[in-house]
Amino acid sequence: MPKLSTLLSACVVGLYVIVCLAVCFPAPVKAAVDGYLDGVPVQMPGEPDGDFAMRAVAFSRIEDLKTRYVTPLPQAPLPYDLNPATDPPARSSAVVVDVTSFQPCPGIISYRLTATGAAADGSGVSQQFDALVWDMESERCVDISDVLRDTPTALQQVSRLARMRLIAAAGAAGPEELAAIGQATEPHLGNFQLFALDGDAIVFYFPPENLGVWAAETFAVRIPYLEIVEALDISVGYVTSPLTGGLECAYIRVPGAVPGGVVDDGRPTIALTFDDGPHTEYTRRVLEELSKRRVVATFCPIGIHVRRCPEVLREIVLQGSEIGNHTWSHQILTRLTPDLIAADVEQLQQRVEALTGRRPTFLRPPGGSYNNTVIAAARLPVVCWSVDPKDWQGVDAATVAAHIIEHARDGDIILQHDTHATSYEALNLVLDELIARGFRFVTVSQLLGFGGPDSPQSGVWRSRG
Repeated sequence: MPKLSTLLSACVVGLYVIVCLAVCFPAPVKAAVDGYLDGVPVQMPGEPDGDFAMRAVAFSRIEDLKTRYVTPLPQAPLPYDLNPATDPPARSSAVVVDVTSFQPCPGIISYRLTATGAAADGSGVSQQFDALVWDMESERCVDISDVLRDTPTALQQVSRLARMRLIAAAGAAGPEELAAIGQATEPHLGNFQLFALDGDAIVFYFPPENLGVWAAETFAVRIPYLEIVEALDISVGYVTSPLTGGLECAYIRVPGAVPGGVVDDGRPTIALTFDDGPHTEYTRRVLEELSKRRVVATFCPIGIHVRRCPEVLREIVLQGSEIGNHTWSHQILTRLTPDLIAADVEQLQQRVEALTGRRPTFLRPPGGSYNNTVIAAARLPVVCWSVDPKDWQGVDAATVAAHIIEHARDGDIILQHDTHATSYEALNLVLDELIARGFRFVTVSQLLGFGGPDSPQSGVWRSRG
């Protein structure tokens, strides 16, 4: 048998030969031109990421983009030394198709597609642009109509903000520029089809072909989600990043095939509710725990806390959770006159609608106290609860969690308060244990079927049973 030293020497020599061959004959580099389209050389340095379905859609859009770019290009003059019979003229210098993708969270990927090149007639650089958003969960492209609510004011709000930002980004001042921007941002869905979903904002793109000859580039207009909560139909959850300590996007949920509802898949279903908030710290901690598990709850705020931290209500709605009406003054309603009951309920209704664009669909009476007068005056369904862990009495988090876990049944409505640390601390235990047992979590309106055209205008509920 050969000695070990001989084998090692042979390996070293072999590696040396491989390295020399690699230096003398390097791996082929990707060609500068990837193909031709109607006589136009096309380069594409990068390719779309993602699975087969996603890449197929992206490549289809890329082919359309190349065609849109090349078709209107004029032919270059024929040089004197070329024979028109054997050497057809080129129509442009090389067109570069840039593919940029970014993923703000698991499940959503956005593409920016840009075709750029110099026309052969010397008229300068021109550009064609496209964008698409892919939802991996439903395996489909996301349309702007999926993102925005179908309300009279949603598109108008987006249009107004986009116009102001586009004017600032473009430095537009002349009447022709302002008129072009005004037309490009009119409140029509077609004007906002080029967009991307980022972790904290929606980005609208306005390419030169939409803005007129004065625009030489595609302008990106960024509108934070929290600024247009009233207009959004998507929900976005955030969690604390273990790396930076700041918030990062955990999910962007695009509405499914059952607007305003959930598909009954046979699992036991409950609704968590949190009264008396919002609280600047505890409500946000509750939202983060919900977002970690991509579940929702229902929050029933009162006027004094809404006045102190109105922005938290917008965060609740953006996360995908619901807001109920716990009255403005938090008085026992059975002690009030019908007019005072109606005024107290309506004051909170109007404030929640002004902040979030949504009116609560039910009343959570303070203390769970109601009678026929309250039911008639409120003009809303009355929703109490079926499980009460008494978290407001100062019991510890373990006791609160144990009570909920022991008593939770299909169709239950669980009462908690997001003004107590114990409620937030108990939530981790409750969510993990009940999820392990197969429970799913929905809002009160989803559980009881509120919010649709057939939603009840009165009545009393403690659970779905």
